[in-house]
Amino acid sequence: MVKGNLEKALDDRLEGTGKRQRLTPISPLTHGQVEAWSAENGLAIKAVAGIRVFHDYLRHPPSTEADWARLVALEQRYCRTEPHWRLGRYLLYTLVR
Repeated sequence: MVKGNLEKALDDRLEGTGKRQRLTPISPLTHGQVEAWSAENGLAIKAVAGIRVFHDYLRHPPSTEADWARLVALEQRYCRTEPHWRLGRYLLYTLVR
């Protein structure tokens, strides 16, 4: 755990509760589950991207505009690259019929 609640992780309570305004999924799915659901519903995964692949692992946020620009460039460089996209805090799936 880099940042987070170790006790929740040890107790396998990583899903959200839906009681607060957060983006933590209430019922998180694996990539395999998303693939299966997509296929069952006649959809194909066109693209996958990880959002905030590196940002959440930083000990300190960037302090200058130049550092922010470098971080954004790094995120954009790796957000669609295997296996880095899987490290994203959020995963963005683009599905097509």
